[in-house]
Amino acid sequence: CTPCGATSDWGARRCCAGRPSRHPAAAQRRRIFSSSAVVDRSWRKGREWTVPPQPTGSIYYPQSVYARDATHAWVGGARWVLLPDGGHTTYGFLWRWDAGAARWAVAEDSLPVTVRDLVLPQDDFGLAVGEAIAPNTQASLRWDGTAWSLVDLPAKGQRVAARSPGVAFALASPSGLENVLYRLEAGGWTAVTMPGDPDLRR
Repeated sequence: CTPCGATSDWGARRCCAGRPSRHPAAAQRRRIFSSSAVVDRSWRKGREWTVPPQPTGSIYYPQSVYARDATHAWVGGARWVLLPDGGHTTYGFLWRWDAGAARWAVAEDSLPVTVRDLVLPQDDFGLAVGEAIAPNTQASLRWDGTAWSLVDLPAKGQRVAARSPGVAFALASPSGLENVLYRLEAGGWTAVTMPGDPDLRR
């Protein structure tokens, strides 16, 4: 199998940064995040980019990043584990930003979904969508503040956006050619009718 996004152009899509304060006593360093690494933006050093340490030991393919603020940020993607026979197996992974150590730490490394997009707007609520590793299994995960669990999404997840459990949407591709919009309901994801010509949804 090939990890979702290993050769794609999904790239960085989100960043989180505050504007520099006009107050002289305010902190002058803010952090920004990209899908390949977290970086520092230093207002005192001309807003230069730097790359902090990242987890090692496996082949990681970051595909998505979400940052709520400078201390709550995550990266998700696919992880390859090489086998003795020369093959490999694939898992989904999540890194969480360790602000105190200024580095990424592994939060999950054996998820059943390769994470293409994620959002964690609350400490006890988050969503991740992507491609299920095993055939005929769900392609989204939900965070409840303690653990991730599978949620019924009957297609490969492309994008997800949410503010709360009651306001959460995902784009998924049942056929690989057309995206379908879903809304999170009590029992899982439910398809939502989209306006316009279906041919323009792609």
